[in-house]
Amino acid sequence: MSAHPASLASRADPRELVQAYVWEVAAFWPAHRTNQVAKMHRVLAQIERHSGKTAEAAVAAVIDMVPPDPAARPAPVYVTGLGGSGSHWLAGMLGDLPGLADVGEVYFPQVLIHRLAAIPASDAAFVIQCIHLLHAWARSGSLALLAAVNSAAGVHKIPLYRAWDPTSLIIRLLRDPHDQVMSVTFRKSDYRKYHSPEADDREYLQKMCDRSVEMYRDYLELQDRADVEVTYERLRVDARGVLRELAGHLGMALDVDRCDATVFAHDAANIRSGRAEQKGNLDQGGASRGWRADACDEVQRVLHSRLAEVVVGEGYPLGSCTGRPLSAPDRQARVVTFPEVAIGLLDFQAPDQTWRPLAPACGRVRVPAGSPLRLREGSGSPLRLTELPDLPVGSLDVVCLAASGRLTPEAGARLRELGRLQVLDLGQYNLDGQAIAALRGLSADTVVVPATTDPAEVAPLLTPGGEILRA
Repeated sequence: MSAHPASLASRADPRELVQAYVWEVAAFWPAHRTNQVAKMHRVLAQIERHSGKTAEAAVAAVIDMVPPDPAARPAPVYVTGLGGSGSHWLAGMLGDLPGLADVGEVYFPQVLIHRLAAIPASDAAFVIQCIHLLHAWARSGSLALLAAVNSAAGVHKIPLYRAWDPTSLIIRLLRDPHDQVMSVTFRKSDYRKYHSPEADDREYLQKMCDRSVEMYRDYLELQDRADVEVTYERLRVDARGVLRELAGHLGMALDVDRCDATVFAHDAANIRSGRAEQKGNLDQGGASRGWRADACDEVQRVLHSRLAEVVVGEGYPLGSCTGRPLSAPDRQARVVTFPEVAIGLLDFQAPDQTWRPLAPACGRVRVPAGSPLRLREGSGSPLRLTELPDLPVGSLDVVCLAASGRLTPEAGARLRELGRLQVLDLGQYNLDGQAIAALRGLSADTVVVPATTDPAEVAPLLTPGGEILRA
């Protein structure tokens, strides 16, 4: 590849900016993002193998193909969320539809983003489309003016996508956070080697949990959010319905045969059996059996403790506070009475040992026979322990603070009146001296604490023979 003057990187002409980015890509990315530099080099090498065109000729061809009139350009599609949510799967299916091309995960460096902010939005969209087309050409072997399907992670980029092209279709892909974090932690080894090569399993698991929470909070702060939300769980059971719905958003009439063929070609069972070609990163690191089957007790506690805010906020069921089922005493069905205004959400442990939402903690609540009962924060039902009524001992089995933030002395004093619990889950909250003093008189068979908590601090809260578990 021939050398080009670095001054190109500061020019405002969108064509020159495309040239500068491709030819001087290392000047745009920070030193620790060498993977993105190498990726662009691979893209150009693949295009040369397909077409015989040099990098300069390839860039010139792409620039010539993108219409100067923004109205004549196909709008991009962004499938965004977090790694391990199935974005490659959904983007691959969309890329097989007429007029679309799966370009993989295409990221844009901050230096380029700053350059784009200094030029008109239509010119910025021109630059983005040229970069997308280069990636599409490298993947497909042919150059065509198609709408890019970009599956780059990161919901915080949505405002950028919208600013570059307001006609973009932005899809937010969700997955049960437990499964998403398990996938990216234990089955995406290449990313882990790049992101945190020296972290042990627990450290990396905590990082991926914290990243999930950060992205969730980022999304809540956005004024302009995704056009469509799709869940991985729905995609697994109704891929055809999802594709038809998204095709509708794209103004596309999707015939039944094309839809069926696309779903068949990307179906995991068909790929594993050899009836369809291998695609994406399916089964990298092994096939998932679901987080409850794949995660040991300690991992389940970490997931529960660190992800509770996201799990609750996105409407997924919380797992066990301890990472294992509770003993279900031989009890008859019972009624527990709470204030008329909900003070939280109640879960019960079902016969299959999973925890399921039962009802808001308000009024008279009937609890199924033999089921432990848990009080915790719910989406739209904040945990208000200061309003906890006087309840008979044994009314509640678990109080979970994983999604609730601080425990005030006033709340601790009300908890103390419960007398005894099977589990007190403190989540990631380190009790201060005042809160511990307020809890004196409450005893729990198990107390779940952050890994940083000194066990001696919470030992007075244990029943004889009780245990402290780290989360």
